[in-house]
Amino acid sequence: WDGQHNELVCDMTYSSLNQHCAHDIYRASLHLNDHASLTLSVYVDRSIIEVYAGQHTVCSLRVYPTHAANRYRIESNGAVQFDELVVRTMRAIWSA
Repeated sequence: WDGQHNELVCDMTYSSLNQHCAHDIYRASLHLNDHASLTLSVYVDRSIIEVYAGQHTVCSLRVYPTHAANRYRIESNGAVQFDELVVRTMRAIWSA
Protein backbone atom coordinates (compact mmCIF):
# COMPACT_ATOMS: atom_id res chain seq x y z
CA TRP A 1 0.00 0.00 0.00
CA ASP A 2 1.34 3.40 -0.97
CA GLY A 3 -0.08 5.73 1.66
CA GLN A 4 1.47 8.81 0.11
CA HIS A 5 -0.52 8.30 -3.12
CA ASN A 6 -3.44 6.29 -1.65
CA GLU A 7 -2.83 3.35 -3.98
CA LEU A 8 -2.56 -0.40 -3.90
CA VAL A 9 0.58 -1.21 -5.90
CA CYS A 10 1.19 -4.61 -7.50
CA ASP A 11 4.76 -4.71 -8.73
CA MET A 12 5.73 -7.47 -11.17
CA THR A 13 9.26 -6.16 -11.76
CA TYR A 14 10.89 -9.31 -10.38
CA SER A 15 8.17 -11.85 -11.22
CA SER A 16 10.17 -13.62 -13.94
CA LEU A 17 13.66 -13.74 -15.43
CA ASN A 18 12.05 -14.19 -18.87
CA GLN A 19 12.34 -10.89 -20.77
CA HIS A 20 9.18 -11.66 -22.80
CA CYS A 21 6.97 -11.73 -19.69
CA ALA A 22 5.24 -8.65 -18.30
CA HIS A 23 7.21 -6.77 -15.67
CA ASP A 24 4.62 -4.06 -15.15
CA ILE A 25 3.62 -2.14 -12.07
CA TYR A 26 -0.14 -1.87 -11.55
CA ARG A 27 -1.75 0.80 -9.38
CA ALA A 28 -5.31 0.97 -8.08
CA SER A 29 -6.86 3.76 -6.04
CA LEU A 30 -7.18 2.79 -2.37
CA HIS A 31 -8.18 5.56 0.03
CA LEU A 32 -8.06 4.78 3.74
CA ASN A 33 -9.30 6.96 6.55
CA ASP A 34 -6.84 7.81 9.33
CA HIS A 35 -6.31 4.80 11.61
CA ALA A 36 -8.45 2.60 9.35
CA SER A 37 -7.56 -1.06 9.10
CA LEU A 38 -6.76 -2.63 5.74
CA THR A 39 -7.64 -6.21 4.98
CA LEU A 40 -5.68 -7.86 2.17
CA SER A 41 -6.63 -11.23 0.75
CA VAL A 42 -4.02 -12.65 -1.62
CA TYR A 43 -4.66 -15.77 -3.68
CA VAL A 44 -1.83 -17.49 -5.57
CA ASP A 45 -2.41 -20.39 -7.95
CA ARG A 46 0.43 -21.27 -10.33
CA SER A 47 0.43 -18.28 -12.72
CA ILE A 48 -2.40 -16.24 -11.18
CA ILE A 49 -2.12 -13.81 -8.28
CA GLU A 50 -5.20 -11.96 -7.08
CA VAL A 51 -5.06 -9.26 -4.43
CA TYR A 52 -8.28 -8.09 -2.80
CA ALA A 53 -7.83 -4.94 -0.71
CA GLY A 54 -10.67 -3.76 1.46
CA GLN A 55 -14.11 -4.07 -0.10
CA HIS A 56 -13.67 -2.47 -3.52
CA THR A 57 -10.09 -2.82 -4.81
CA VAL A 58 -8.81 -5.83 -6.75
CA CYS A 59 -5.59 -6.47 -8.62
CA SER A 60 -5.41 -9.60 -10.82
CA LEU A 61 -2.02 -10.56 -12.22
CA ARG A 62 -0.77 -13.22 -14.59
CA VAL A 63 2.82 -14.18 -13.77
CA TYR A 64 5.23 -16.68 -15.30
CA PRO A 65 7.99 -17.41 -12.80
CA THR A 66 11.11 -19.00 -14.30
CA HIS A 67 11.62 -21.22 -11.25
CA ALA A 68 9.52 -22.30 -8.30
CA ALA A 69 8.16 -19.16 -6.69
CA ASN A 70 8.97 -19.33 -3.02
CA ARG A 71 8.91 -15.68 -1.93
CA TYR A 72 6.34 -12.90 -1.87
CA ARG A 73 6.75 -9.45 -0.40
CA ILE A 74 4.06 -7.33 1.21
CA GLU A 75 5.08 -3.85 2.25
CA SER A 76 3.72 -0.40 2.96
CA ASN A 77 5.14 3.09 2.91
CA GLY A 78 2.21 4.34 4.98
CA ALA A 79 1.36 4.06 8.65
CA VAL A 80 0.17 0.44 8.54
CA GLN A 81 0.66 -2.28 11.10
CA PHE A 82 0.26 -5.98 10.27
CA ASP A 83 -2.13 -7.65 12.66
CA GLU A 84 -2.18 -11.04 10.98
CA LEU A 85 -0.76 -12.76 7.91
CA VAL A 86 -2.24 -16.09 6.83
CA VAL A 87 -0.86 -18.07 3.87
CA ARG A 88 -2.93 -20.85 2.33
CA THR A 89 -2.05 -23.13 -0.55
CA MET A 90 -4.63 -23.50 -3.32
CA ARG A 91 -4.92 -26.59 -5.45
CA ALA A 92 -7.35 -27.51 -8.17
CA ILE A 93 -9.62 -30.51 -7.82
CA TRP A 94 -10.55 -31.84 -11.24
CA SER A 95 -13.51 -34.05 -11.91
CA ALA A 96 -14.69 -35.57 -15.15
